Formats: sequence, structure tokens, C-alpha cells
Amino acid sequence: MKLTELEILPEEYDLFWMLSDPEKIEFLFDAINIGVSESILKQLTKTKNDGLELSPTSSEDLSIGPHRLCISVFDDIITLNSDNLRVIRAFVRKFFRDGYILTKNTEFRKDREFDIYKYFKAYNLIKTGMPICEN
Repeated sequence: MKLTELEILPEEYDLFWMLSDPEKIEFLFDAINIGVSESILKQLTKTKNDGLELSPTSSEDLSIGPHRLCISVFDDIITLNSDNLRVIRAFVRKFFRDGYILTKNTEFRKDREFDIYKYFKAYNLIKTGMPICEN
């Protein structure tokens, strides 16, 4: 593929715009060689925490029937902590139907003091789109 044949959609351009100059060059090189979506995933997985301690921008503990779900939102990371794994899966499906794309974050670890429930999942929020209709 040539650079003139490369098509970057508006949502992809938003990510491209946020990259530094060397990262933009790497993004374009990867987009030509491996594809735009793979280049996006590579850039997203490359961004690391650099050892900085994140504090949640918002956190809420919900009661869902007999179960509990704690939702914590950091910059672009959502953590779900619950006493029931089914509750977490239902919340992730709802987010998907609402138009959010989540990818698992394996670098974010459970904090024993803050995350008191048994099950813990962390996700990166990639982008938002139109809600998905299941009909």
C-alpha cells in the first residue's frame, strides 16, 4: 500500500492527532505495512503508565439485586469490581450496546485496599460510536 492510498477515518484521525511527532511517523509506517486498525492497537498498547499513580476521577458502588458492582473511571481506563462475574459481563455488554468499545487492560492490577470484591476487570476505553441495535 502507498501513502496516497491510505484512508484514515475521522475517529482514527482523533487518535493520530493526539500522538507525538515520532509516534505519528511510526503510526503511518505501521498503517501502510500492517493496516490502520492494527496500527491503532499497537499505539494503544504501547502507551504505558510510566509508574505514575492514578487516582480515580469517579467511583461508584452500585447494588444490582443481591450483588454489588464498583465502577471506577480513570482517564481512559474503566475498572469493574464485583462479587459476581455475571454482573461484570452484563455491564460490559451494556457498554458495548451503548456504543463504547472496550479492550481488556492486563497491566492494571487489583488494589487490595480499594477493590474489595472478589472479581476484578480493567478495560481501556478506545472510542465511542453510535449505539448498537440488536434487532
